[in-house]
Amino acid sequence: MFALVQAALVSGAVSYAAIRHWIARAPQEVLQRIGARHDRRTGRYHAPHPDTVCRTLAQVG
Repeated sequence: MFALVQAALVSGAVSYAAIRHWIARAPQEVLQRIGARHDRRTGRYHAPHPDTVCRTLAQVG
């Protein structure tokens, strides 16, 4: 998850809302490279839920 947060920050996201938005719409290639959860049925990678991102960042910060 922190790799996604870093990618969002490098891409210009500067607020919690912007970070959550970027992660929710992260490209499949990015999700694959960081090891996101893979759905074998659909073949797609899934980012963590935006609420999970927010809770985790709140606990760290």
